[in-house]
Amino acid sequence: MGIVTTNLLNRFWNKGIKPIKEALDKKVDASRIIESTEITESGFVMDGKTASEEFAKLNSNFTKIKGTKDIPTASNTKIYTSPPLDAGLYLINASGAYDVSSSASITMTININTTAGSAVRNTMAGGGQMSLSYLASLSAGDTIGLSTFHANTATSPFKYEVEYVRLR
Repeated sequence: MGIVTTNLLNRFWNKGIKPIKEALDKKVDASRIIESTEITESGFVMDGKTASEEFAKLNSNFTKIKGTKDIPTASNTKIYTSPPLDAGLYLINASGAYDVSSSASITMTININTTAGSAVRNTMAGGGQMSLSYLASLSAGDTIGLSTFHANTATSPFKYEVEYVRLR
């Protein structure tokens, strides 16, 4: 390893760091960086600390449910149903895994049970492991459910995880 001299540090600053800093200063006016999530005028940006705090707050609001369930052969099995939810926009993630024989098939469904009695379904079929993500606008009283159908040759319990968060 060579010796670091003042000349090398000056060259690194002048040829490396300083041009990047000047380019960023031209793109973002420091007076337009604000410490608020309530940005209503174009041209303003949220400072990094506020953004980090908002992401941490959002992540702490995730409802996570983990578990395992035996699935009878060729059946429609309810795995999880949430309590009635408040109205809003929800991000829903579900994943499931199980051991299978060579000719296995299973369908995992996220059911959005609405107050009108209908269900919105997002389905993925396959074997071994699967996951689903869903963005839904829910009314007050709606629920989120996870179910499986037709686990004809599963050789282990179904391991699942459901998580959801109200975005607004």
